[in-house]
Amino acid sequence: MWKNNPVNYGHVSRLLHWLMAIIIIGLMIVGLYMTGLDREDPSRRELYHLHKAFGMTIILLGIIRIGWIFISHPPQLPVGLKAWETKLAKSAKHLLYLLIVFVPVSGYTMSTLLGYPVDIFGLFELPMLMEKNKEVGEIFRSIHWIIAYLMIGVVGLHAAGALKHRLFDGAEKDVLKRML
Repeated sequence: MWKNNPVNYGHVSRLLHWLMAIIIIGLMIVGLYMTGLDREDPSRRELYHLHKAFGMTIILLGIIRIGWIFISHPPQLPVGLKAWETKLAKSAKHLLYLLIVFVPVSGYTMSTLLGYPVDIFGLFELPMLMEKNKEVGEIFRSIHWIIAYLMIGVVGLHAAGALKHRLFDGAEKDVLKRML
């Protein structure tokens, strides 16, 4: 069961979902932690490198995941959901897909503009697409922070909705079981 069916997600969708969830939550935690470290802390630089590399990994996984939707359509939401729940779930999912691309792109743009390379796990560096421009880089730092916090909120909403349906709404509305 590699592909999705009308009731459940297939193995590919599940693998992509949980791998991305783990990486995104890790990026959020590390992002908040590393920015609070003293500039002289030796672990700060290594955490920044890992944060950037995993951020670029999320873009790649996100593109694969979005492409997979066209190959294997996701199951429909349960019929018993209220109209506002369906709208909110679909809106959150679409916003997550946008943020999966735009949060790392804003980080990459910020790094490039501030003159910092983006090293991918010591294998290669991404090209510096723009010349160093500290003022614009600081704008992108703000953009990155704002949309990263938006992503934290949307991920929290997504998880809370799945748990609500699983714990309080009965088996017929349990959307989480389709992804487990």
